[in-house]
Amino acid sequence: MRRILFFILIIFNTYACLGQKKLNNEISSYVHFLQKNSYSAKEYIMTLWDKYDIVIFCERFHGEVTQYNLLLDIIKDERFISNIGNIYTEIGSITIQQDLNIFLQTNYSNEELRKDQLLNIYRNLTFSPYWEKYNFYHFLSSINMLNNTVQESLKLKIHPLSFEFPGWENFKTSTEYKNWFYEQPNFDSIMAVNFIKQYEIQLKNNVRKKALVILNYRHAFSKDVKNEMQGNSIYIPNTARYIFEKYPQKVANVLLNTWTSLPVNNPDIGDPHVPIQGGKWDASFKYIGIKSMGFDFENSPFGYDTFDLWPFSTTELKYKDFFTGFVFYLPLTEHYELYGIPGLVSNDFREELRRRLEIFNPVWNWDTQGQKSEINKTLKQLNRLQKERYYKLNRKLKLIDKWLN
Repeated sequence: MRRILFFILIIFNTYACLGQKKLNNEISSYVHFLQKNSYSAKEYIMTLWDKYDIVIFCERFHGEVTQYNLLLDIIKDERFISNIGNIYTEIGSITIQQDLNIFLQTNYSNEELRKDQLLNIYRNLTFSPYWEKYNFYHFLSSINMLNNTVQESLKLKIHPLSFEFPGWENFKTSTEYKNWFYEQPNFDSIMAVNFIKQYEIQLKNNVRKKALVILNYRHAFSKDVKNEMQGNSIYIPNTARYIFEKYPQKVANVLLNTWTSLPVNNPDIGDPHVPIQGGKWDASFKYIGIKSMGFDFENSPFGYDTFDLWPFSTTELKYKDFFTGFVFYLPLTEHYELYGIPGLVSNDFREELRRRLEIFNPVWNWDTQGQKSEINKTLKQLNRLQKERYYKLNRKLKLIDKWLN
């Protein structure tokens, strides 16, 4: 019934648009394909678990919020709770997995207790001094509340994939931290190893054999890439490629609508992000007026476009070569980011966070000049929620709208 209603909505919007706009030949193949599709973003992703055991979700910018609204809509679905239930994420060190899942499966008597425990986890989430993205904080809190409503055997679990981290208490100087960091294996290979180890345990111990994996940008590519800028050629392995090779025919990966980038040596490096395919994709969805849709790249005009999501080397490969499918969830104008975690920098954590920043920043060449003032500014900002839209959005929208004139 939901699919029928969704299909009727597509037809209604399409005829409304056809009466108002002349269809540009450059986007006509995309539009005609979209008019035949009937899956919403959520329903498309849910159908992938009918054919595959592992679905890899390619994040937008880490801090973007609406993508996590979509994820929450998916994981709250009874089908996800009953049949999948295990979420693997790039965010978070594998070291915190036990503490994280104790939090996720604890029924707190009041909101203050839940918040205090989550803040403690968030302060030690990863190998950086802090993680200021609010969407993941809200995601964890929502899963905890969801788990309170389901039976014990069906409670959701999160498996972080990042480096095993010895803890900030074991670092006294920047040199100690730097020595540890540069001893670590390649980030993508370690995430893949961590996923495979934990997923194999899941297969042995859990009646639910399927998984959702959340990775950011190129980590979710099914093939490796190269950086060929400035005369160099650097081979870059990707986590999803390892997973596809380990579990052939059992993995799907999904690209979420986002921006691509101009090459790093482009003349407008102050504003490097541009719409995919010069705005043709976004224009096609705007023409139809649909805000939520998903489909396979194979046998679609989108899938046969040259892969321009990685602009740092040339390729003849297509989008279908890197991703199983595509999900459009809300136009770029409705995306937003939230940074800051209220209560994160408590009075008893402030000096510890300052110490971490003083160790961390020189290693990453952050705030090496005026370090004290920059750290003070960071400490103030982290406790405040700050909403951001995409940079110079109106200028970028012209690249989309030119296909609609």
